[in-house]
Amino acid sequence: MTSDAERVSGSLEASVERLVKGRRIAVAFSGGLDSGLVAAIASRYAISVKLYTAGFEGAHDVRAARGVSDRLGLEWEHILLEEEVLTDSLKEAVRITGTADPLTLAFEIPLFHVMSACPEEHVATGQGADELFAGFAKYAGLSATELTLAREEDMRRLSSSTSVHERSLAGYFRKELINPFMERDLIETVDGLGIGAVMPAGPGGRKALLKEVAVVQGVPFLADAEKKAAQYGSGAAAALKRICKAEGIGYRELIARICAEREAPR
Repeated sequence: MTSDAERVSGSLEASVERLVKGRRIAVAFSGGLDSGLVAAIASRYAISVKLYTAGFEGAHDVRAARGVSDRLGLEWEHILLEEEVLTDSLKEAVRITGTADPLTLAFEIPLFHVMSACPEEHVATGQGADELFAGFAKYAGLSATELTLAREEDMRRLSSSTSVHERSLAGYFRKELINPFMERDLIETVDGLGIGAVMPAGPGGRKALLKEVAVVQGVPFLADAEKKAAQYGSGAAAALKRICKAEGIGYRELIARICAEREAPR
C-alpha cells in the first residue's frame, strides 16, 4: 500500500470525523466507492448513521446499496422513486433553487428525495470525489496538463453551480449538507501529491488512489463497486426518457417548459 493512500486516508478520516462527530447522520448512498467510504468512516464517529438510496425499483444503485449496506453493517432505507411524481419533483426543485440546467436537475433528483424524506438534520454525500480523484470517464487519456485544466474547471463548476443548487435544497428542507471530499484540508492533501497521483491508468483505472484508500480503511470491497452517474444509477434518466417520449418532447424542452411555467406571472 502506498504512503500516498495512507496520507489521503488519514486526511479523509479527519475531515469526516470533524463533520459528523456527535451528530445523527443520513448518507445519500449509491452503494458506490465515494458514499461508501463516507458512510464507513462516519459510522465510527457519529451518534448514528443511516443510509438512504432514492431510486426506482430494480435500479442499479438500489441493488448495489442493498448489498453494500449489509457488508457495512449499517441501516439502509430505499426511497422509492416513481414515474408519476418525477415531473413534480423537477418542478419543485426548479421552484426552490431557480436552477435551469437540465443536467444538474437530473443528477440531483436522488439527493432531492433523500433530503425531503430523511428525518436527520445532517446529510452526508460523496460529492466532489469524482472531481478530486479524477473519476470521470472524460478524464481517461488526457495528458497531465489537460487533466489539470479539466479538473480545475470541474471543481470550479462544482463550487459555483452544483453546490449552490444543493445548498438551496438543503436550506429549504432544513438540512445541513456534509461533503467531506470538498473539505479544504483533504483537497490540499491530494493536490500536494501532484497530478500524477490521480491520473487515470487506462479506462478501468479511474480513482485508483481512492480505491487504495478503501483498502487502508478496511473496506476493500468498495473498490470493486461499479460507478454510475446518479441520474442513471437511480433509474431517473430512463424514466425521464419515457416521460418525454410520451409527451413527444426532448428532455431539454421539458426543463425549458418547467422553467417557463415558474417565470410566468400568476
